[in-house]
Amino acid sequence: MSASDRLKDEMEQPGELPFSDDYLASCFSAEHSDILLYEAEWSHWYRWGGQRWREEQTVRVFELVRLQCRAIAAGCNEGGKGLVRAATIIGVEKLARGDERHEPKTDAWDADLDIFNIDQGDSHDR
Repeated sequence: MSASDRLKDEMEQPGELPFSDDYLASCFSAEHSDILLYEAEWSHWYRWGGQRWREEQTVRVFELVRLQCRAIAAGCNEGGKGLVRAATIIGVEKLARGDERHEPKTDAWDADLDIFNIDQGDSHDR
């Protein structure tokens, strides 16, 4: 089977198209879902620090996406240059936000509100 036949066969399979933003986001999520959660209601990424989840207030997520795209592009021929474009990196990060692997599960958040650094008003008095 020729390379073009294999690519055509892959594209007919359900799932991501090879090297599309969707494919890159899926690769990113597979690699980082254990340390990154995205809370859609608050529009924030949270990163696991080893003991607790912290709101990611830097551009670290974009840097991780960029590094992932760069690594995948390194395995491609010259056409891989398009995988490290700013628009691709932004698109991959946005698609990863919706990946269920990054959804917070109820047991992911710390039970102690002081540990999670969320101010809930008088909730500590209850």
